[in-house]
Amino acid sequence: MANENVVEDALKLLEQNENFTSKSNLFKLYKILNESYGTHIPTPKCNKVSDLKVIQPCRSLEQIMNSWNNIILPLCNSEVVKESKCCDYLIQWLYGKLIDGNFNYSNSIWIYNAFWNILKIKCYNGNDNEFYLKKIYDKKALKTKKELFDFVEYYHIIKDILSSENATNNEKYLKYIKYIVDLFKETQNQKCSTVYKYEIEHFEKEIIDKEEAFNFLNRKCPDIKSHLDLIKINRITCPEPKGDSPEKSPKLPASAETPAPKIGTSENSGLTTTVTKEEAKKNDAKDKLLENMKKTVNVLDNISSYEMYKELNKTDNISEYYKYCTKIDINKSKGSEARYLCAKLARNLKNINEMENKEERKECCLYLSYWLYDQYKDIFRVNSLYTSDMPFISELFNIQYLINNESGIHDCYYYFSNNLTNWKEFMDLHYYFKNYENLKTTDTFKDKKEDGCSYFNRMKNLFDQYIDICCNCFTNRGFYCNNSCPHYFKCEKEYYPSALLDKLECNNETPSISVEKLFADVTVDHDVILKTQKSHQVTIATGNVDNESINDSFYTYVLSFLAFLGTFFLFFFFYKFTPMGLLIHKKGRKKKINNNFQDQYEQEYLERISRKPKRRSQNRRLHLAYHQA
Repeated sequence: MANENVVEDALKLLEQNENFTSKSNLFKLYKILNESYGTHIPTPKCNKVSDLKVIQPCRSLEQIMNSWNNIILPLCNSEVVKESKCCDYLIQWLYGKLIDGNFNYSNSIWIYNAFWNILKIKCYNGNDNEFYLKKIYDKKALKTKKELFDFVEYYHIIKDILSSENATNNEKYLKYIKYIVDLFKETQNQKCSTVYKYEIEHFEKEIIDKEEAFNFLNRKCPDIKSHLDLIKINRITCPEPKGDSPEKSPKLPASAETPAPKIGTSENSGLTTTVTKEEAKKNDAKDKLLENMKKTVNVLDNISSYEMYKELNKTDNISEYYKYCTKIDINKSKGSEARYLCAKLARNLKNINEMENKEERKECCLYLSYWLYDQYKDIFRVNSLYTSDMPFISELFNIQYLINNESGIHDCYYYFSNNLTNWKEFMDLHYYFKNYENLKTTDTFKDKKEDGCSYFNRMKNLFDQYIDICCNCFTNRGFYCNNSCPHYFKCEKEYYPSALLDKLECNNETPSISVEKLFADVTVDHDVILKTQKSHQVTIATGNVDNESINDSFYTYVLSFLAFLGTFFLFFFFYKFTPMGLLIHKKGRKKKINNNFQDQYEQEYLERISRKPKRRSQNRRLHLAYHQA
């Protein structure tokens, strides 16, 4: 039976169990959130989204957060479940939607950012603690995180079901337990990475450390007893990260002192690796990105970030690092190239971990990620493949845990996203912002106008593309922007390349958009958002009172108009066909002035009646537009 079916079958059984549906707070919250997932109410954050795949989850997430006090808190403010636990539940539910949805990398960025700022306020009280919400883009990693978390939350009810005398379908529950324990065992060695740390500690705290829960699993599942014992024995304790040091960090490897592996054979910890002339040529420092960057703007030869990238790509001093790459089969297609890349990766990560300053380690780690993605693309000629389809991904992915656990430093981890093409753009943007001060000087492009124009036109196009993804700007209390992509983008007007293009007198490849217009498109009134959130909460709390008031007003005016018509025809009948009409007609001439006054009054009355719905209609239009702002 497939692993997916093991989990799916167990969850279907649980949903049929009354004890589970009534007692599992996680299940109840998932159900509420799933019912809210079909909302179609426009929201300010999502109005700019053009991708149909993203609009629905974006709107749903905002609607959920806007109704936090009315939907979420009533379930969470209890002795059993606290609000912080509900935040964990919400995040795991989000992971589930990212797993089920066919979202690409850009889609996932939108979905994460659509509710992150609100989630931070609701769950973390404005603190910058982002640990629990890990923005993971690998579906396999998301699936592992969610399956581990959900099992721990469901475990006590499963235990009660298995302990019942009338228990049925025990085999399916036991298969589910075995699958999760095996999954935990496979993931345990990655505890010190921030990807799985929370879920692993959650499992250890609630199951491994609790004697009753641990012993129950041993009794009920003898097949996994040895696994459980090993899990307990091999428990990993993550060391405290090294503190920052003001001392200067050692540099990455300097210029070549030890040559790259020669064509033929090379010693690799007792293994012999055959490197053909063709493979050696590809493995040389002929990096595709560097060539493109040189073609785009030669001045990058003098820029520190470009130098950093070249240092990462050095071929010297890597023979001692092949010992970390023995699981890569060189007999497979491009196996030699993959092992060569692995050795360079291990060396670079080792050197980064030797840096004393934590901030410098993080900066170099960012370059390492960009470098790795580009190297992988260049070797395997891939742009957009799922992780499970990529050759040697798991081997390259696991190197970081071997190196980091060995060094005791856990600041630098890299992840493979579904779309590798984006990383080239991320890297180009990062270099641009990082080196902006150097790039904007006139001397930089002396005798290189064509290169400069080509480069800045590309940066302008990328700026136009990513500002919608990364920036949300506000005008209350001065102009400011929230940046969702701090590693590779800056949401400041001064960085827009139009002024640099003008300075070089370039012919823009695309029509120029003024920087004011560009930022206006990503600017919203923060006060409107807050009022909109309150309005949504009032709407939910009062059972759509706005809709009812609109409907009530509509029917009121319709009934008033019909009553007026009825009165008019009744008066006309008496006037034309009864003695009362004759009497009124005779007196009419004597009261012409009064009648004129009455006509004027009635006309004003009718005008007020006609104006009143119109004024109300305007209010209604403003009200509806207000919700969409």
